[in-house]
Amino acid sequence: MDIGTLLGDALEYTREALVDRWMRWLILIVGSIIFPVILGYTLLVYRGALRRPDLRQRAGAGLNSSLFSPQA
Repeated sequence: MDIGTLLGDALEYTREALVDRWMRWLILIVGSIIFPVILGYTLLVYRGALRRPDLRQRAGAGLNSSLFSPQA
């Protein structure tokens, strides 16, 4: 076996997976963010939560609380 050929094939495979198919990575990232949120709300409904979840509590300190306060 030629180490150079194996290494070249491995690098080509990696480049193809990361660069040529970037849309798959984008879909994976977006799905990794959206689906856990949807599942969390679904589980609250299945659990029988009487009130909707408070978005300020879930958002944490990273978001501006004025986004969730009613407009005057």
